[in-house]
Amino acid sequence: IDAVVLATPHSHHENQIISSAKAGKHVFCEKPLALTKRSAERSINACESAGVILGVGHERRFEPAMIEIRRMIKTGELGKIMHVEANFSHDKLANLPPDNWRVSSKESPAAAMTATGIHLTDAYLNMFGPIKEVYAQTARRNDANKNGDVLSFQVRFQNGATGFFNSVLETPLYLRYCVFGSDAWVEARDYHHPSEVGSTYFSVCREEGEVQSTTYAWEDTVRLNFDAFAEACLGG
Repeated sequence: IDAVVLATPHSHHENQIISSAKAGKHVFCEKPLALTKRSAERSINACESAGVILGVGHERRFEPAMIEIRRMIKTGELGKIMHVEANFSHDKLANLPPDNWRVSSKESPAAAMTATGIHLTDAYLNMFGPIKEVYAQTARRNDANKNGDVLSFQVRFQNGATGFFNSVLETPLYLRYCVFGSDAWVEARDYHHPSEVGSTYFSVCREEGEVQSTTYAWEDTVRLNFDAFAEACLGG
């Protein structure tokens, strides 16, 4: 055994990562890595001390449209980044039994944060860098959802740009990611869950106001995430 894959309740991750690292095993952990900053730091430190790779399941980084948006940001094609907004909502978890750990107060606090919101915070950090200010709120619109079912998240990045995102756990799928720059805006829209085969609709509007649209074919991003982890474990 060279590596361990963790798809366990969130509060178990730290002890399992530390135990695996002490045994000399690389670790791939499903998101979220931890429920607190200190827990995440202890897991990272354990893997660094043991000289093993720690990977996290953030497969949306591997979506072709998200890769292209990041490229456009980094090359300056959008101009100065002004603002980003996103939404990742669905009802795939709406009918889970109340004793399921994915909807427990201990394992999944803050409404949709651990399910969908964390994908967007990861995308924001990956594309725009550190966040300086955060304002977040949750709402409980369905009494059965004791942790809430609506998450609203507003940020200011260290570079001065702003952003917000929303995640709703009781509504049909809605998936959108849009970045506004001084020279252009770019938007990716999906009408299927990332785990399901379907096209991503990609639009760019430049200074002259003409919208150019294209589509990206579905990729098995979970597999690509694992492939990147395996390559890192092999020294790539």
